[in-house]
Amino acid sequence: MGRAAKIAGAVLAGIVLVLIIAWFAMRRPDIPYAKLEAKYGTAASRYVDLPGGLHVHYQDQGNPKGPVLVLVHGFFVNLDTWKPWVRRLGNDYRIVTLDLPGHGLTRAPAGYHPTLAGYVQTLDDFVSAEHINKFTLGGWSLGGDIAWRYAAAHPDKLNGLILIGASGWPDTRPNSEREKALAIMQSPFGRFMARNLDQTKRVHDAFMDTYANQKFVTEELVTKYTELGRAPGHRDAIVDVAVDMNTGAGGWATPEKLAAVATPTLILQGGKDKLVPPANASKYAASIKGSRLIVYPNAGHALQEEDADQSAADVRAFLKSLQPAAKKKGPPTSTKSSNAGRNPNTTIFY
Repeated sequence: MGRAAKIAGAVLAGIVLVLIIAWFAMRRPDIPYAKLEAKYGTAASRYVDLPGGLHVHYQDQGNPKGPVLVLVHGFFVNLDTWKPWVRRLGNDYRIVTLDLPGHGLTRAPAGYHPTLAGYVQTLDDFVSAEHINKFTLGGWSLGGDIAWRYAAAHPDKLNGLILIGASGWPDTRPNSEREKALAIMQSPFGRFMARNLDQTKRVHDAFMDTYANQKFVTEELVTKYTELGRAPGHRDAIVDVAVDMNTGAGGWATPEKLAAVATPTLILQGGKDKLVPPANASKYAASIKGSRLIVYPNAGHALQEEDADQSAADVRAFLKSLQPAAKKKGPPTSTKSSNAGRNPNTTIFY
């Protein structure tokens, strides 16, 4: 063997060794559910077994005799996103929150592949198991997409519907990074990388886009969701959901589909939302008859956290308007009168 060949062989061996070391340094195995439950479960944590082998984590808080508000979180996070509203509305309302399969502390069987239709069914199985027969449903982001689909399918079970930064419409904004990430997730190699390698930086960067006020992006927050994302089966499920949301595999929202939503509807939208186009909210308002839209110009995607006081106050006003004694008073009106030229369903308060 010549000298050049020996050098090349040594370099190649060195590269392989570096890659092996890097692999073990970057690889992140699953974290057992028992460990995650011990760290992130609370005294309010409850669990219920549903059809399909699902073991759902939920919390049932607030006034047990009050009107029921069921809240569904968004992509990659869990029921903790609703804590600000639970604190502000819990004296008067019974607030039920749950972790979707593939998220938080909810367990799904091996090979589980979430879909929007599957999430709608899981939500219905959940409220049936908890004997919740009539309630107001709120959904944020992915949860909003699930919520309107539920309202269209089960109008008899709802008193009201609240959509917060709801996804569901095609995102036509040019975004090469999003398109690149989607292509990677749809490839076997990309799925393998997402399943096995450290995602801390990616999670941090995603939350930097989630909040307009980046003081919310703490090390504790990033660590929590990075670790919850390593629950057995969660990483594959998250990739499935991301692809479903970004390709319209579950069917996009359309005015025709939303015409089936007859439930009184409140739509909340952050004006600085980078993840879901604020125009989505106007599309929902234009498509759901009698709906009302409130925009928070300084809030990002997670307005229930960033503008907790005002958003909770607006939700309270909406919930009061659903009560029989308040119906005759009509819907809440804007504190501003300059709505000329806007969709008649749209009211911008702030």
